Amino acid sequence: IRISHNGKWMAIGNHGGKLKLYDLNKGTDKPINLFGHNREITDIAFSNDDAQMASASRDKTVRVWNLNALNTEPMVFNDYSSWVTALNF
Repeated sequence: IRISHNGKWMAIGNHGGKLKLYDLNKGTDKPINLFGHNREITDIAFSNDDAQMASASRDKTVRVWNLNALNTEPMVFNDYSSWVTALNF
C-alpha cells in the first residue's frame, strides 16, 4: 500500500498482480483498476509531483502510469532478467 505525497491517491497491489487506485478526495470505496501485471506487485512509488505512479512486479516489468490521464496505457519497461523489487522517483 502506498499513499501519494499530496494524500489524494492510495494504491494497493496484491499477489495476483491486481493494482487498485483509490481517489481519497472522492470519499468512495470504488477503486480504479489498473491492468497489466500478471504476478505479485512488489513495489509502488509516486513521483514527487504525484503526476505519475510506478508499479513493479514479479512478472519482471515496471509500469509507469500517468495519473492525469488514467485512460491511457502506461509506459512499460520489460527488459529485466529478474523481478524488480524496489522503485524510487
